[in-house]
Amino acid sequence: SDLRGDQVEIVNTPFASDEDPRTETVWWQQPDTLAMAANLGRYLLVALVAFLLYWLILRPLIKRYTQPPLVAAATPGGILNTSVGSDDDSDADERDGDVNDGDTYSGKPKRRRKTSLYEHNLNDLREMAQEDPRMVAMIIRSWMNAND
Repeated sequence: SDLRGDQVEIVNTPFASDEDPRTETVWWQQPDTLAMAANLGRYLLVALVAFLLYWLILRPLIKRYTQPPLVAAATPGGILNTSVGSDDDSDADERDGDVNDGDTYSGKPKRRRKTSLYEHNLNDLREMAQEDPRMVAMIIRSWMNAND
């Protein structure tokens, strides 16, 4: 078929390669290791979110509701042993001393600061009651109506 211009070309290709198809990959590039790391990452992410939820939201709420409220010393009948707007300053000083008789220094300065803050607020309220007793009466009336 030289007349037609036919040519035959023979190409030799091997059926199997000489190289090993299982080349060793580094352990951090293996698919099984990557899948395990992805699963571990998911669990760590969920644990981190749970930790942040507890630390930032639940812990402050628990602290707020488990702290005992700061109240003035009351008699067993439920009547408060203080009066608002007393003109006699010596009686007020004696009453302030009575409230703090139960609080002795036990190595807890935080408790002491809260007590002094309470006393400061109580003195401010007494002064406010002396200046504007109607406002104090309206506040107490609103508290009593809120419970009904």
